[in-house]
Amino acid sequence: MEELVENLKLAEEELQGKIFFKGDKIGVADLAFGWLANLMSVFEQVTGFKNGSTGLVVKWCVKMLVVLSLSPTVRQGVFYFAASVVR
Repeated sequence: MEELVENLKLAEEELQGKIFFKGDKIGVADLAFGWLANLMSVFEQVTGFKNGSTGLVVKWCVKMLVVLSLSPTVRQGVFYFAASVVR
């Protein structure tokens, strides 16, 4: 638990003054850590952990959940890729 809190503090520091880790645009770090957005809420529900000092991380998680919801599904990706290869 202590390691999690320390890592959340590092992420919080990295997000200072930014919407995403890169700034105003989604970058590789956001995509690489985007899966954590879902796990964060699961972790909070299972452990009851809430840390008021990670507000920027929580806001980032909410934004990433929106981004991920707009991403194409695997089925859509396969359909698009297959349609572009057949041409």
